[in-house]
Amino acid sequence: MNRRTRKAAPRYRIYLFAGVGGLLLCMGILSAGAWMASLVDLPRWGMEGILLAALGSGAYTAALLAGRRRRRHGLRNGLLLGAVLSICMLSICAVCTGQLPHLHALVRTALAAVCGGAGGVQGVNQKQPGVPDG
Repeated sequence: MNRRTRKAAPRYRIYLFAGVGGLLLCMGILSAGAWMASLVDLPRWGMEGILLAALGSGAYTAALLAGRRRRRHGLRNGLLLGAVLSICMLSICAVCTGQLPHLHALVRTALAAVCGGAGGVQGVNQKQPGVPDG
């Protein structure tokens, strides 16, 4: 491993940790929504709402974690993390169901990118614990 790769490795670990955290939160919310749907007959729009809430909160959390650790480029990193998280979720859904995503997938990706951007900005601008104001 050369010096440049060694220097960049901790940065990639931050994004990997944040992405996995957001993906786990998204999967947890989707699992809870599927459990609720098995108990009660939810309409399609109810499931769409759960999907959008899970995707938005997962992207926000992933970007928030990355922004707090990296402390710079919150909007850019948040937009990228949100889009990558959305593409990961779409590919998982496509593999599991065997169907290609519809045009709504573009809207979901844009929503995840916007939520990720907001989370990244919030994470960068958040006060660090243990650091005095001043």
